[in-house]
Amino acid sequence: MRLITRCPFCRTLFKVAPDQLLISEGWVRCGQCREAFDASLQLLPPQAAQTTTPRSVESVDAVEMALEEPDISAKASGASFESAQRRRFFLQMPGAQSRLLFLAPVFLFALLGQIIIQERDRIAAFNPVLKPWLVSLCIPFQCKIASLRLVDSISIESSTLTRLQGDVYRINLVVKNIGSVEVATPAIELTLTNSLDKPLLRRVLRAEQFSKQATLGAAVELPATFVFSMKPTEVNERMTGYRLIAFYP
Repeated sequence: MRLITRCPFCRTLFKVAPDQLLISEGWVRCGQCREAFDASLQLLPPQAAQTTTPRSVESVDAVEMALEEPDISAKASGASFESAQRRRFFLQMPGAQSRLLFLAPVFLFALLGQIIIQERDRIAAFNPVLKPWLVSLCIPFQCKIASLRLVDSISIESSTLTRLQGDVYRINLVVKNIGSVEVATPAIELTLTNSLDKPLLRRVLRAEQFSKQATLGAAVELPATFVFSMKPTEVNERMTGYRLIAFYP
């Protein structure tokens, strides 16, 4: 049984065999315009095929003779052929190119706005003069400008641990921002250790517990003091040392 299909690009009619469509999963290449398409989607209804005049059928036969045999490449790249076909149809629509020229800057502006919103904190940190503009931009999106959290920019310059009385201790330290931009004040983890450097007790000092500054400017040092108690029941061994680590929760 012969089927009649129509090339969607040049509108040429030609005959195809069912087994040919089965082998290539419907994909063929037109011998007239050399475009590949899914012939199974362009089949004429049986009524239209029966009413095709002999002259049309003869021209179909001539085109069919020039039709390349379906090959593996047409089968493997069917999806790309279909995508190319859709793009070509769209571009051939009246006014399509002018609409694309109009929409291109709109899409570019939208993409640029998305990048700015996502990178707003970094942009504000490295370009402080833009911060008021970024704050205004965030109002409709209900976002905020936050200080950067760059732990590599934080250095603990010095520290001392002093026992005040009984189980009460005081830790003095100096935190410095060694980076080139303002960052958020970090939290500090204090670990008390024994003679073998084994952790005995940990305390986490939140930024608001040792400083009223929410941020640290570039190259700024922040002296801090924190008093805490260590109950005998919390530590079973003698404390001989400590460690301090800056981090962001």
